[in-house]
Amino acid sequence: MENVLQMITTTTTIIHKELMKMMKMIYHEFLAQEYRIGILDEIPKNSIGIEIGIYQGNWSKKIIETSNPKEFWLIDNWFCQSRAMLEFLKKRKYFLENNCVLKEGNFEILYEMGEIPNQYFDWIYLDAEHSYEKTSIFLPMCFNMLKQGGVLIGDDYSNTFKGLTKAVDEFIIENRHTIHVHYLNKNVPYNNYQYKIRKL
Repeated sequence: MENVLQMITTTTTIIHKELMKMMKMIYHEFLAQEYRIGILDEIPKNSIGIEIGIYQGNWSKKIIETSNPKEFWLIDNWFCQSRAMLEFLKKRKYFLENNCVLKEGNFEILYEMGEIPNQYFDWIYLDAEHSYEKTSIFLPMCFNMLKQGGVLIGDDYSNTFKGLTKAVDEFIIENRHTIHVHYLNKNVPYNNYQYKIRKL
């Protein structure tokens, strides 16, 4: 009997931990969506855009609902994120019905293979790998992809993601004569602050 009670207690503890972990993920996803909501006004209506790093596609759906892009590219490789990919696939039909071009794969490789055009997009939303090395590679690629006057909006510019933030800061300094920085602020309570840079 004692062994059975111990087994029940152990199982209950594991279930509780898993539930708390799941609730924490849902809560963080909610905060991220709510914190970014104001950025939707910055995305031009009826334009050509691309989101790099779409996760479950919830943010992509909000962009469609508010901006109605005439062409909207979605890119992700869902590396080690099988659950997120499955959630996205549930929405696949919706995206295909709303002028979306779906590209599964590594952004850097797709770009180098010529799968993504240069000087084509009115705006880019970048929320891919957050390391210093990758962000330093992604930023010049993104600016090549933008039309003149196009905007790059990026996620997680904060002290939480120091590598990403350092790469953004360096890119701005190096390209200060060909870009206009609309806003930057890394001192915020939640780590989903956005940056917006326009290509002159």
